Amino acid sequence: MPYFKTYLILYTLGMALSQLSSAEPTPQPTIEALHWWTTGGEAKALKVIKDKMAQEGYIWRDSTIREGNGSEQKRVLRARVEAHTPPDIVQTQYIKQFYREGFLDNLDNIAKKDHWETIIPKPIQNSVRYQGHWLAVPLNIQRSNWIWANKKIFDKLHLKPPKTFNELIEVSEKIKRAGYIPFAHGGQPWQDIIFFDAVLLSVGGVSLYQKALIDFDAETLKSPQMVTVFERTLKLRNFFDSDFVGRDWNLATAMLIHDKAAMQVMGDWVKGEFNNAHLESGKDYFCFEYPETFGSFLYSSDMFSIIKAPQKQRRSQEDLARIAISKEVQETFNLAKGSTPVRLDVNMKLFDECTQQAHTHFMAAMKKNQVIERFDIIPSLARRNAIFNFIGEFIQKGNLGAKEAAERFAKIIQSTP
Repeated sequence: MPYFKTYLILYTLGMALSQLSSAEPTPQPTIEALHWWTTGGEAKALKVIKDKMAQEGYIWRDSTIREGNGSEQKRVLRARVEAHTPPDIVQTQYIKQFYREGFLDNLDNIAKKDHWETIIPKPIQNSVRYQGHWLAVPLNIQRSNWIWANKKIFDKLHLKPPKTFNELIEVSEKIKRAGYIPFAHGGQPWQDIIFFDAVLLSVGGVSLYQKALIDFDAETLKSPQMVTVFERTLKLRNFFDSDFVGRDWNLATAMLIHDKAAMQVMGDWVKGEFNNAHLESGKDYFCFEYPETFGSFLYSSDMFSIIKAPQKQRRSQEDLARIAISKEVQETFNLAKGSTPVRLDVNMKLFDECTQQAHTHFMAAMKKNQVIERFDIIPSLARRNAIFNFIGEFIQKGNLGAKEAAERFAKIIQSTP
């Protein structure tokens, strides 16, 4: 009998050890991001978040989509959701539209826990909140009414940053006569809009921008000021090169990097390409406000929203939000991206003069209520796309007069729900 008991004990122990050794290991958690960051500078910035997630045990999976097409992103999201294979997070500017479509979940718990109301500026809070909910984690502040300039060309031609539209024309003519391209530009609708935005802001400030592209005020859209916006845009179009249509934004930036072009109207993300090419602010390139927009701050913000998903994915989504808004990541991510941190408590001495200048201008404009988000925030994706398509065609073809273009623009906006 003792032998039998010993055998039984050993047998039971052996079976337990066998089951333990054959049990499958706990799978490593994953997080999938749907985004459009594919250029060198963008990928370098995103790697900051990827590496931090990896340190916490996550496997990162990329799903990329071309920037600038909200309808395409909406189609991809819907297909993924209906197939029960949604990504965990999505980089989007259309949080209001996508929330109404039922794609997004909120981040209210993590926002409350990490005191987002205290560390994030009010204008950015307004960008990522809707109907009382936090619908995205903001990553940065990106100014649109910037001109990035090749310092070598400006120094060689003894040029100073223009402060008025007439001075901008004079500087552009001198650059063109010297054999350089005045403006590096990519003829894609979303890039055309950024250029148009800066011109519009210079004509009538935040007030005109709000009335024309946010409120869609009929009287404003038919005003002489809007004709002036289209006139100025046409004049500046003459300073693009002949091959600008269809060019990607980073290839336009490369024209500055390789001393082919002198200026580019674009957001802070171009600095990520400068950084990737080992150029230095103040030595190889510099930045200045688009003429006649001093005191106004037109911005966009990169952000990640979380997709409605089973509870088991919730932890990975909230971990991403917590990491992205952390002080450490805000510093390292924005140093790589070239943008301004969204947190108010980041040490700005770590950043170059352009980012410090952007931060200073943002804070000053915020106090005077002169900060405005780019019109991508409008609730109607159809109207947003109609504007993109019209301005893109206007700039790329250049075959409409300013008065006719302004009239058509007003009609398109009013006829699109």
